[in-house]
Amino acid sequence: MTMLVAFAPSLAQTKYEVETRIKRNEVPAAAIQWFTDAYGSVSRVRWYMETSERGTSFETKLNWNRMRHSVEFDSIGQVEDIEITIPIGKMDNTERKLVDSVLNERFDQYRLLKVQRQWTGDSEALKKMIQGRETDRLTELLEIEAYCKTDMKDGYRELLLTMDGSVVND
Repeated sequence: MTMLVAFAPSLAQTKYEVETRIKRNEVPAAAIQWFTDAYGSVSRVRWYMETSERGTSFETKLNWNRMRHSVEFDSIGQVEDIEITIPIGKMDNTERKLVDSVLNERFDQYRLLKVQRQWTGDSEALKKMIQGRETDRLTELLEIEAYCKTDMKDGYRELLLTMDGSVVND
């Protein structure tokens, strides 16, 4: 069993979550069915149960088409979102400028740690997106993890941005 405990004191944000590795048979059947329909037969899939201040959810992590995917499900197995890690060095210029602009406005200094493209929407539309089809019924956001400094404090931050640079969650 693998357990990850995250408690991140920061500028104005405290996040608490415990991620525990679990076996496939401990995951809700609806999550397994959606995952199989969307991704087909995939080797090396890791399943986790996540407990946080929001409750319990399930997550699977895998490599798909040479990209790191993370799919989150609610407590009964309904898909919530798909996150695809974007290597920082491979971000396109538009996205990098957007992220830099938002972080420069808010912080004196920062170091990007992780960037993920987050897709939310109807479960069928998410499934089609994985299969390389339609994405127009989905919401696309950027999830940014960074170590940030201001004149008062410094710490780890997680921000959720729209594709036009609006901050959804900080």
